[in-house]
Amino acid sequence: LAYVAVGRDAIKRLWIRTLGATARGAVEIAGTEDANTPFWSPDGAWVGFFSRHRLLKVRVSDRRVQTIATRVSTMAGATWNADGVILFTGGPGGLSRVSAEGGAVVPVTMDEGSHFWPQFIGDGRHFLYAAAIPREIRLGSLTGEPSRVLMKVPLNPSSLVYARGHLFFGKDSKLFARAFDEATLEFVGEPIELLAGIPVTQLGRMPFSVSAAGPLAVWPYPGGTPATLRWFTETGASVPVAE
Repeated sequence: LAYVAVGRDAIKRLWIRTLGATARGAVEIAGTEDANTPFWSPDGAWVGFFSRHRLLKVRVSDRRVQTIATRVSTMAGATWNADGVILFTGGPGGLSRVSAEGGAVVPVTMDEGSHFWPQFIGDGRHFLYAAAIPREIRLGSLTGEPSRVLMKVPLNPSSLVYARGHLFFGKDSKLFARAFDEATLEFVGEPIELLAGIPVTQLGRMPFSVSAAGPLAVWPYPGGTPATLRWFTETGASVPVAE
């Protein structure tokens, strides 16, 4: 599991934790200051992330950090296919691509509105993504095929994740999964509600992740443990202002 957290020195960095009964604690990765939006390579050997208008990657085995591209940023998702193509939201417009080995950043979706949370499917050519206006989940392609609408949503979808033949997405503080057929490139059946009460933060970000191996990780309180506002009297007694 890769995530961003603030360390004892109050600096935000990338952390990596191995899951399992015998796993040790999380490891803080040096050289990843101000990291955001981590995402895995298909083989699990690397974690990509953004920091200070750069796209970087860190090799899990030796924690070596490398720069992929500069003058880029995102807060709304990225995805990495088996051919070494990274697709990400490059700003208020469409999606962009770049090689995981570095090189030019090339627009992929243009003049179609704002796009977020791209996710490659198994063939590595097609990808799912969210469109803000109109509110839709769409299917795009690296080969230049026209994009098309797969599903309309009443609210802006958040934090799309594709794993194990399902698209996971947030809507109205609820997490859903919907089966996707990679042969027909169509959804199968209706969305299934998995969890409720997961807050949606800025840019539609919902704090969850799904592994290709099956585990689902959720952070239910992205703002910290819920607190109660209280009045304190001169005697030291306290009463809640609101429950």
